[in-house]
Amino acid sequence: DGVLLVDATRKGKRFPDALSKTVPIWCAVLNRALLQLRSDSPSLSLHHHNDSSTCHLPNGSTSPEDSPTAASPAPEWDCELHLPSWVSATEHKQVQQRLDGWARDLLAVAGLLSAASA
Repeated sequence: DGVLLVDATRKGKRFPDALSKTVPIWCAVLNRALLQLRSDSPSLSLHHHNDSSTCHLPNGSTSPEDSPTAASPAPEWDCELHLPSWVSATEHKQVQQRLDGWARDLLAVAGLLSAASA
């Protein structure tokens, strides 16, 4: 199992476009969607602490495994958007604000695909 990433960035660029924004955005969206699925929660909230953020479930925990029924708590679920330092703070904030919506859209499409394939 794995992923193969093919990037068509023009020759001469120092860093591929896909690795500076596209892949980190997809990772953040997928992590948020997976946390939502694992927690069976309709919503997540993002809390900021010292310039970092962590996804929290509605009960305040950071992981579905933090529930009283879980065998042992898991570390915090990383839903942070990790972009290179050269991406402006303004652009980072604009993307960060859209992540939850993209995660919801992804889950909606996944549900439609699942229903269609049944």
